[in-house]
Formats: sequence, structure tokens, C-alpha cells
Amino acid sequence: MNRVPPPPPGIYFGVPFHEYNEWEAINFSALKWARVSMADVREHLDEAEKTSDQMAFGTLLHAAMLEPERLPSLMIPPPPKPNGEIYKTRDAQGVKDYQAKHPGKIIAWDDDVQAIRRIRANMLKHPEISAMMEQRISGGRDCNVEVSFTWVDPETGVRCKARADMIIWPKGSKAGTRVDFKSCADPTPDGFARSIGEYGYHIQDHMQEEGLRILGRENVPGQWFAIQNSAPYKIAAYYPTTEVDTLMRGYAAKEYRGALNDYAMCLRTGEWPGLPTGVRPIDLRVYYSSRYTGGPSHN
Repeated sequence: MNRVPPPPPGIYFGVPFHEYNEWEAINFSALKWARVSMADVREHLDEAEKTSDQMAFGTLLHAAMLEPERLPSLMIPPPPKPNGEIYKTRDAQGVKDYQAKHPGKIIAWDDDVQAIRRIRANMLKHPEISAMMEQRISGGRDCNVEVSFTWVDPETGVRCKARADMIIWPKGSKAGTRVDFKSCADPTPDGFARSIGEYGYHIQDHMQEEGLRILGRENVPGQWFAIQNSAPYKIAAYYPTTEVDTLMRGYAAKEYRGALNDYAMCLRTGEWPGLPTGVRPIDLRVYYSSRYTGGPSHN
């Protein structure tokens, strides 16, 4: 991937994702791998921008939800075979050649389009989500989508970046709202709580909030829109409860600070350690007590 110096610290609107992605600054997508090792962080810093059917679907979904005016210019129809038939597999060479001739465009497969229509319909039926979407439609300085921002961490001097799906800015003493769309298998409270812990969404939320605070924009708490990634594409909106929020923020701040400090050290030393050496004991009690809670029938 080409890396370019980021713009001066600040908040930027209308930056295409591929340009934001090229800014030479650490973001959550790479920093989250510190939970595994700093070698994994380095690997995800250096890898080329990935493209996949899932990412293409996510791009179309974001556009449908946040920037519907972009959809006509973003999509291209599926390619036909020379005999007029439609390809049955998306990884066929003919599909790859067709995609290569249309850089920056996304093939609008019929099943993806139908799924996006159902998701959008479900979102518009959700009173709170629909109300937020109406604010996006009105636009202006009160609500922005695909907000990119970059800052310098005061403690380490590391350049950071983040990108929020939607921000409704505070008005006077009234708090704003920072929204992240999250695709998941289970959007129920229990299911999405597991996703938060597994994928570190609380750390991402803290990183975005910290970046905005450093840039002088406070009182913008985060919310998540959980979107089921299979039919019937259920939708839910969540924010952490006050008690859990205090605890979660403590964990998130600790993990974020530790990861960023380790990243800064790796930049200075040029060393990106993997897992510890030596032969170490491993404790299986936590795994098995969770796996077999309720008896062996739960294996």
C-alpha cells in the first residue's frame, strides 16, 4: 500500500476511504492486533489494502445508509459471460478481469442489493435510528458522515487516525452522538456484547473519543448500530449502561494506552516482538469452565 504523510491534525470531511487509508498514521484496524502481538500489528500495517466480497458489501451498505446519492456512481452491473449467462461464482477469472477494468467500482450482485434493501428498510423502521438518519439527510454542520480525523498522541508523539461512520455534533450543553455501524451474526444484547469484547469495539470507541478530545471536540459519546449479516437482517442500537460504561472505559483506556506505548517503542527500536519465548504453562480452566458450563451436553 502507498503511504502518504497525513494532513495536519484536525477533522476532515469528504475524504475518500482509500485516501484516508493511505495516511501514515496508526488506527484501530492495525492497533487492535496488539492484543495478539506487536508482530501482528506490523503485519497489518504493511499489508496491502484488502478487498473482498464482504468489504465490497460493507462499502455498498455504508453508502446506502449514509450517502445514498453515491450509489449510482459506485455500482456497476454484474458481468455477463460471452454466451450471455451470469457468472455463478464471484471469483471466476472473467469477474476479476471485469472488476480490474472498473477500478473504484463495486459489482452490484442481485443478492447483495436485495440484502441492502432489506437492511435499509429495517433501519428506517427503527424509530431512533430513523431519526438519526433524518439528521444526516438534512446535513450541514450539525451532522456529518464518514468523518476522518488525525491527531498526535501527547504522551508518545505517535500520529493517530480514526474514521467515524456518523457524528451528530453537540449543541450547547446537549451531547452529540458518534455512531459506528457494526455487522454481526447476533445483534441481540448478549450476542453483540460478545462481539464488543471479541473485536475490541470498546477500545475503538475510546480511541475515537480520545482523538476528538485532543482535537478540542468533547461530549460526543459513542453508539453502535448492530446489523445482522444474514436474513432477516435484524437491527439494534446500543450504548453502554452507566455502570458498565465506567468499567468498560477503564479497560479500554488501559488496553489502548498499553498498545499505543508498545507501538511507539517498536517504532523507536525497530523490533516487533511476537509471542514470548520459552516453554510456558497453559491454564485450560477458564476455557473448559466456559465451554462446559451446564454440563458436557454443551460441548
